[in-house]
Amino acid sequence: MAKNSPKPEETRKTRTGRKIVWLILGAIALVVILAVAIAVTSRDTAPETDRNPGRSDSAFGISSAEANAPEESPMDAESTLEAPEEQPDPGLPFPCSVDGLEVKSLFPSDIMNPDGGLELITGLASLELTNTSGQYLVSARIHVILTDGTEYLFQVQDLPDGGSVLAFSPDNALYDGTVPCASISAETEYTGGGQLMEESLSVSVDGTAVTLTNLTDQDMEPVTVTCHETVDESGYFGGTSYSYETEAIPAGGSVTIEAMDCMIGMPAVVRITPVS
Repeated sequence: MAKNSPKPEETRKTRTGRKIVWLILGAIALVVILAVAIAVTSRDTAPETDRNPGRSDSAFGISSAEANAPEESPMDAESTLEAPEEQPDPGLPFPCSVDGLEVKSLFPSDIMNPDGGLELITGLASLELTNTSGQYLVSARIHVILTDGTEYLFQVQDLPDGGSVLAFSPDNALYDGTVPCASISAETEYTGGGQLMEESLSVSVDGTAVTLTNLTDQDMEPVTVTCHETVDESGYFGGTSYSYETEAIPAGGSVTIEAMDCMIGMPAVVRITPVS
């Protein structure tokens, strides 16, 4: 009995199915090959950051090691910070008050020092002050300390209430005016009441001559005349005062003394007291 031969139509279908299978297998293989190729390419072109942790992370030059380092605390950064510039001590402001005296300024002078033997000094330490106590200042020792520790001593005698004086270092100490004053203290002695015996005497000055006239009808015992020197209207020139005794003054009469210590300027009478 003869074998059955495949029909031509069935043969064509079989061949077509096989072609489709091979096409699918080829497409799968192509996809696999492309995936492998992409994986290899991605590995080769990976960013250097992944393989080199020490390279620069950004255009600001911060390395990744620095970027990943623990954040520096303010205490750790102190060694890299500059300390703020220290401001100079401005010192004691002027004017300032101390025990009834208003100290207006400390400054250098180029003068013959009336408080230091009339020596000619350049840059002499000088103090300007006014008596604001409401009393007559008999004497004052004024101690000045600068911010660098330098110390000065000034002395003032016989300063009426409201009177101003330029006092100078009796030691002829120098001051250049650049170092501020740190502190000022004073030892003072005051007294009250009138000091010029105005009810009994009148005073006139001509050059260094001081004339006292007795305004009463009785003879007057000798008196002591205390003067300061003046050179202008700014106040007395020097903390030192000068005293002179007169003769007895007859009723209605006058006596004249020479204030020879006030030769730079003119004498200003600040006190008259009976000779004890």
